[in-house]
Amino acid sequence: MTIEQDTHAAIAELTRQVAALRDELAEAIAVTRPRHRAMPHRLTAETVRNTVFVTTRMKPGYHAPDVDDFLDRVEAEITQLTHERDTARTELEQLRETTLRP
Repeated sequence: MTIEQDTHAAIAELTRQVAALRDELAEAIAVTRPRHRAMPHRLTAETVRNTVFVTTRMKPGYHAPDVDDFLDRVEAEITQLTHERDTARTELEQLRETTLRP
């Protein structure tokens, strides 16, 4: 494979990982978010950092420290994957510019 193909493969894999984490997080917080609040279209590290889990009096809720730890891990992973994806995209663009120059 060429460097460009490797870069495309890396971007595709990072994008898949970010999407999987987004879906996992959405499932984990779906029951804690009031239904009237719309989820943002894109999940970002800031969105995860600012997510608040509500508690109920009618039934046991989540253990807040566990939820906070989980959100910290998800935020760190999304930040890292997003950085790696953006770096790969930049490298790909630089390769394209280098290859297309006369």
